[in-house]
Amino acid sequence: MEKRGGRRVQAFNINDVVRIKIPDVDRGQLGRKFLPCRVLEVVGENQYRLGCAMGILDVCYQAADLEIVVADFPELEDIPRTTVSLTKP
Repeated sequence: MEKRGGRRVQAFNINDVVRIKIPDVDRGQLGRKFLPCRVLEVVGENQYRLGCAMGILDVCYQAADLEIVVADFPELEDIPRTTVSLTKP
């Protein structure tokens, strides 16, 4: 963990399983609040390319947006090479 602007930001490694919050507007009433993802690439400083069960997310996320997950997600073993968006168009 490193300290930035008075708060600690965790660094992640390739293949770490993390979760990102799904914005309220982009999930249905019964939709899940978080999306499990695997870190596919470290892009620059403090930016991560993520993959989920549906494909590779179209934007990179900062460490502050991610939370480590200690669980097994078999659907993250073989991530499709298609690009997907977390948000609705």
